[in-house]
Amino acid sequence: MIKIVDELGFDIEDDAEVVQVSSTFLHQRKSTSANLVFRSIDSTTANSLLTEHYLGSVPSSRVLCSYTDGEAVAIYGRPTTGNVRFGCKTQELMRLWSPDEYNGILSQFLSQTINQVRQNFPEVQLLVAYAAPEVNHHGGIYKASNWFYAGKASQGGPQALIINGETVHTRTVNHRYGHANRKRLEQELGIEITAIKRVQKHTYYYPLNRKIRAILREKYDSKS
Repeated sequence: MIKIVDELGFDIEDDAEVVQVSSTFLHQRKSTSANLVFRSIDSTTANSLLTEHYLGSVPSSRVLCSYTDGEAVAIYGRPTTGNVRFGCKTQELMRLWSPDEYNGILSQFLSQTINQVRQNFPEVQLLVAYAAPEVNHHGGIYKASNWFYAGKASQGGPQALIINGETVHTRTVNHRYGHANRKRLEQELGIEITAIKRVQKHTYYYPLNRKIRAILREKYDSKS
């Protein structure tokens, strides 16, 4: 067993496997800004930092916890497709964002957030994250952070609705109108609305204990 600890003293994994990393990644780790301060924040503050995220804000009712280091932000919350996977309580990494001029290492920030979830929410045993290929996201950050790749999956429902000629993501529709039911919106707005089929997303899992890690390793290691 190899115990890996990052520069700030956070355990990355209890039984982490050694992975090969690029020289570029090693160079980036050396250039981490000492001015970044990791801390927990409320959902309102977290959402205020997501003005440039393609999905926008997250409904506060779904948020479990949020973190920032002053630049990057991560939000964990209740998955849209249920919070029980493999017989254990699961939470979704709903947002992970940093500005283009980010002074830190996003994978290091991600590992800090995972350890905080593990420490502060022991009932949570599994994390899930999705990468959207339609916006050229393929989950490289999760692969570099030892998440298990589970293939592509649909989260159900339409991807977006075309309302008055505007293509609006269903999460934005829900935030704007209180729901995203196409037929109900057509009745309320008195217009015809077109639904855009949801694109399947890359799915990644991160186990928070050895039992779940063993299950994921047996099921998904061939896909990683």
